[in-house]
Amino acid sequence: MSLVGTCVKEEVNLKSVIEDHVKDVAAKAEADDIKVQESLYSTWERMRQEEVEKQLEEYRRKQLLEEIERKKNQLKSKEELFTFFENQDRLEMLLDRKPVVREKDRTHFFPHKIKKPKVVDEDYIPPEVVRR
Repeated sequence: MSLVGTCVKEEVNLKSVIEDHVKDVAAKAEADDIKVQESLYSTWERMRQEEVEKQLEEYRRKQLLEEIERKKNQLKSKEELFTFFENQDRLEMLLDRKPVVREKDRTHFFPHKIKKPKVVDEDYIPPEVVRR
């Protein structure tokens, strides 16, 4: 029994020695780990800020392009308005012209409306109609 008692006592000492060693190593590495983590945080913050600025610039560019397109459309409509009287004769001619529909087009778009010529039977005799 005295042998078992000494093993347990040595085990407790080994446990406390390992705990003390781990605490010492953790205390020494703690300062370095904190510095590394702080530098990671500052790097992440800088990257995040750059990404936000990049997205804002892209949004501004998109808004500017939309504004340019809107102004182009406005100028185009104004140009059409200003040149209307210059082109009035040509436009009236286009409006007066009726579209020419060819038989080929008609069969393509309205195949069910094309009537086939009726076949007349020369030997047909109609039945007598009786009044009631």
